[in-house]
Amino acid sequence: MDNPTTSSHITDEEYTQFVLSDPPYKPWYIIKGVSTSIFSVCRHYGGGRIEGANYTYIRETDELIREDLMLFVARLRAQQKKKERDRLKALQDKNQKRLFQE
Repeated sequence: MDNPTTSSHITDEEYTQFVLSDPPYKPWYIIKGVSTSIFSVCRHYGGGRIEGANYTYIRETDELIREDLMLFVARLRAQQKKKERDRLKALQDKNQKRLFQE
């Protein structure tokens, strides 16, 4: 699979960051249209092992995503949430200081 589209569980930006992180090469990162392919049995088991790599089935988008990509994206999203939480906390602290000064 070349690159996910916006309908994928993983955004283009997340996929690009994963590829730039120099992951170990294995044939496919994302397999789309699982229900109409030879991989359709993976739907019933929640994933599968294909050519030595473990894949997780995502029902909403009908795709298999390699587990190392899923872990990378989970870490990336956690980092983004933490940055946003820290930014909001800093903004809240700034507003509280301003209120106490008035």
